[in-house]
Amino acid sequence: MIKIIVEKKEDKISRLTVTGHALFANRGKDIVCAGVSTVIIGGINAISEFGLIDYCEYTVEEGYVDMLIKDCLHTELQVILETLHIQLKTIEESYFDYISIQEV
Repeated sequence: MIKIIVEKKEDKISRLTVTGHALFANRGKDIVCAGVSTVIIGGINAISEFGLIDYCEYTVEEGYVDMLIKDCLHTELQVILETLHIQLKTIEESYFDYISIQEV
């Protein structure tokens, strides 16, 4: 199962951590893992393209992504992060046996 923890401070996303694998299908055919990976990597790419990467510290490894937000009050960055959150919740709605999102 993919476990996602979305940490918030004063209603702003301050950290996003993704761990595990969905195990929905065999490697290379797992649409849940592919969807989550696409959303996360696309989000990091968007943050970079908008010149906001300096506001984040992130680690990307096999089955693990951790993104720490250094400036939670940056409006454009929060729009991207909230979009990521909504996209991930959309995947969770359809594949709740394979992905779990916890907000803390």
